Amino acid sequence: MTMPGFLPPIIILAFTGLWTAPPFVYNPKKYEQLFLHVFTSFLWIVLIFTQIHFIETNHWYHKLTGIVLAGVLIGFFVMTAIFSAFWVGLSPLGHFVQWMELGLGVGISLYMILAFYFAFTGDYESHKISIVAMACAAGGPGIFRSLRTTRELVSGRLLNVRQYGHYWDVLDCASGVRDNFVDVEATYFIAAFLTTDVLQYLFYVWIGKNEHPLVWLFCGFPLVWILLGIGLRRYAPTLKFSLAANYTFNIVRTNRTQQPQYQEPKPHEQSNPAAPVSGTEAA
Repeated sequence: MTMPGFLPPIIILAFTGLWTAPPFVYNPKKYEQLFLHVFTSFLWIVLIFTQIHFIETNHWYHKLTGIVLAGVLIGFFVMTAIFSAFWVGLSPLGHFVQWMELGLGVGISLYMILAFYFAFTGDYESHKISIVAMACAAGGPGIFRSLRTTRELVSGRLLNVRQYGHYWDVLDCASGVRDNFVDVEATYFIAAFLTTDVLQYLFYVWIGKNEHPLVWLFCGFPLVWILLGIGLRRYAPTLKFSLAANYTFNIVRTNRTQQPQYQEPKPHEQSNPAAPVSGTEAA
């Protein structure tokens, strides 16, 4: 479910050198922070499959990697995600998406703490259920990218790489454009979290653990976090959004044949009250 979201940007990067989130291009000045998050995400996915393999073949190695690597790596994974969303600003997805990403970090951290607790206390059934919840939650952004890739493929924009828009062009557009952009991203983030929740519950049903009390906690947390964010819109207007399936503005740019060059914005001279008044303004 996550591969359709990860593969297109990797293929585009290999052939063009551009870090993209179709149909947008990331700011090249922030590639290092982006690479750090992508690299830790990739290692986390590899480690999950490694843990699943060694749980049946080598219990000692499973415990060692779980304590030394999983505990450290998941911490970096969550920190790079939160850092990218709140401080680096890799993409202006809006405050509601930031709220969702904060919930993702809280959820994964909670699941990890419970997983280690149950492992140390010998409750291996609860440990496995917690690990499944942590793995599914970490895959939520991958589901988001898969849904977005599907939208771009249907709209015909996915393969039009050289005409992708810039993420930060959105900030310079009219408020209606920015609002629609935020609406679309928030809608797909909610859809991704709910899809992940359903898939997680179906997996518990498949392994016969759906009646375990922890399942209700793990499957209920994302829904409660979404509803809490929607409820907070009354007190935090920046969290407001409307459901939207696609952009209502033109994204693709024409005649884009090279990697965009970003420049730092120049302050308007009137933004500095101490700036001298020009002769024409004085007159």
